[in-house]
Amino acid sequence: MEAVAASGPSGATAERALAALELLCMVSDGAAEVRSHPATAPTLVGAVEKMTGKGREYAIGVMAAKYGGAEAGSAPTEAGRAVVAAMQGDCSARARRKGAQLLRALYESGRLVER
Repeated sequence: MEAVAASGPSGATAERALAALELLCMVSDGAAEVRSHPATAPTLVGAVEKMTGKGREYAIGVMAAKYGGAEAGSAPTEAGRAVVAAMQGDCSARARRKGAQLLRALYESGRLVER
């Protein structure tokens, strides 16, 4: 998380760090570690809002791993807003699928309200 926050939205380091975090989230211990980091939510929301391409895709993937399923109730409202905005803009098909999974989990937990 520190590498993502430190390198900013245009850094290749942030993109690589997000890719590694997404892979880390595929293992239960790794996902738990990402969930427990205090800067995860604001860092990921910022990455989704400010990055493009693969960086945005990886950030959405990490958010889906962090807040998907039973963890959806702990997601900040900014997470849903950032993903909706990203999906309305330039977004890969994979990022759209991950975003849709996350938004579905947020909706089912009551963290996302239809308008």
